[in-house]
Amino acid sequence: MNGGIDIQNINVGHKAGSVRIQFNKRDVKLNDDYQKGCHSGSSCIAIEYRPKGPQQWAGIYWQSPVGNWKDANGAYDLRGFKRLVFWAKGRRGGERISQFGLGGEGPNSDDIKILGVTLTHQWQKYTIHLDNKDLHSIIDGFRFFILEYDNPQGCTFYLDDIVLER
Repeated sequence: MNGGIDIQNINVGHKAGSVRIQFNKRDVKLNDDYQKGCHSGSSCIAIEYRPKGPQQWAGIYWQSPVGNWKDANGAYDLRGFKRLVFWAKGRRGGERISQFGLGGEGPNSDDIKILGVTLTHQWQKYTIHLDNKDLHSIIDGFRFFILEYDNPQGCTFYLDDIVLER
């Protein structure tokens, strides 16, 4: 991993002490121990989105500490990291993710994201570049949002190997 941090295995990812904030829980399900066809290792993350409610969107934040929307205490200092790298694929291909990102509104020190990602049915590597970003206080280590408009019948997609790299 060359000095990277595996977000899936620290306090802002899946497995060891996972902390998640789900928006519109009725419409999105997360399986953080999915064990079929993962990019690497024996498990990955499966996300199933089935729009049923009036919100027309859903998302998940991997946040530390949980429920911390106003206070920078407990935030991570990620200065020195150059990239957030992750692998993703859709069950069928064509699944559209409104955004992947980290940070966000205050007290996060920056909001870094990639918008309008269309997944394929093959694992693809995605990179969020962190150069010249203010990373001294990051609470939201990884997030995604998905819209009913882009996926009116819902969708299933997979995430794996979510890593911060120096």
